[in-house]
Amino acid sequence: MDLTKIFASAALIYLLYLASRLYRNYVRARSTGFKLRVFPFEIGTPLFSVTATPFLGLVKRFFPQSFARTYDLGVYGVEFRDRVAKRERETPGYLVVTPSNTLELFVEDGEIATAILTRRREFEQDEVSRKIMNQFGPSLAGSVGEGWSRQRRLIAPMLNERIMETVWTESQQQAHQMMSHITDAEGGTTSGTVTGLRKIAFNILSTIGYGMPTKWSAETKKAGKGEKMDFMEALLHLVDGLILLVLFPPRLLKQSWMPISLRQIGDAYYQFYEHSSEMLQKERDALKSSGTLRNTFLSSLASVNDNGADPYEKDGRLNRPAFTEDQITGNLYTFTLAGYDTTANTMAYAVAMLAAYPEWQDWIIEEIDRVHKEVSDPKSYQQVLPKMERCLALMFETL
Repeated sequence: MDLTKIFASAALIYLLYLASRLYRNYVRARSTGFKLRVFPFEIGTPLFSVTATPFLGLVKRFFPQSFARTYDLGVYGVEFRDRVAKRERETPGYLVVTPSNTLELFVEDGEIATAILTRRREFEQDEVSRKIMNQFGPSLAGSVGEGWSRQRRLIAPMLNERIMETVWTESQQQAHQMMSHITDAEGGTTSGTVTGLRKIAFNILSTIGYGMPTKWSAETKKAGKGEKMDFMEALLHLVDGLILLVLFPPRLLKQSWMPISLRQIGDAYYQFYEHSSEMLQKERDALKSSGTLRNTFLSSLASVNDNGADPYEKDGRLNRPAFTEDQITGNLYTFTLAGYDTTANTMAYAVAMLAAYPEWQDWIIEEIDRVHKEVSDPKSYQQVLPKMERCLALMFETL
């Protein structure tokens, strides 16, 4: 038998296997009572998302609407495309039937979606999402069951008003520095608004997360050949290379024959571990010697323990830490990952909308001017933020 027949036979056997799994899942799905969408391939996987994106336009143009809609579900950004399509909602939802081991339920009813999100024990995260969130260790965002409950109990008190006041102060400083750069260096106009807002988000997160304040105008230090990246450069490479780290092993990315942009992501993966370990040890040493807790996520994670008591007793005896080093590293990375793009994109969208509708700019400016006249300290978090009702309405509308 020649190779052509061997490959053809293998392909036929594989297609029959997929067809049998698809039929089995279809029979299972019919018993649920939901509307069904049948698709011949598994959607939502990283591989499908990467390979399917270039062909989305062609599929929408030449294939039936139901097929194109299901195909679209597996391509990144479907929620944004859905929002502008203004199509009729299919409430309460529908099941997507593929040859995979699971049936995927897509919900288009707000009340049902809220119920699912609040019942984490019954509706656990999928494995792909957990892999992304646990890239550097078990984190709150990537945990399920008792592990999630325990981490949430310990982490929730850390996000307190003391942290929020630091966020407020740092946000003001970063915004003033960006505006000074635009007015002084660029003559009052710029095409880099989104880039500037991403830098603001990253710098605030680095301050709150790691206690490493950075001026808006500061350039990220680039490691030379053979040099070790500093912590912020490594972190920035990891955030930008998130999808690649899910698709490819870091050890593969750092191979010498890889393009330099991919090698940097691979190197950053291992150097982030080294930096995090060093920073954590320094933080614990500082806590042990001074007993003073800094307003950073790192300091809070390093200090907390299971029973809620001070981590260092007066006689110097060390209580058992609540988090392992991997859990701290994982939560620090997730904290940055979850806040970076979401914060930057929300600010960029709000700015774009204000530029498109200048009458709302005047409405916001009117409130800011009024509040600054009413308070004794225009930079005070406690005095100013509770009065910014219009600014809050703007962000609610943006979200």
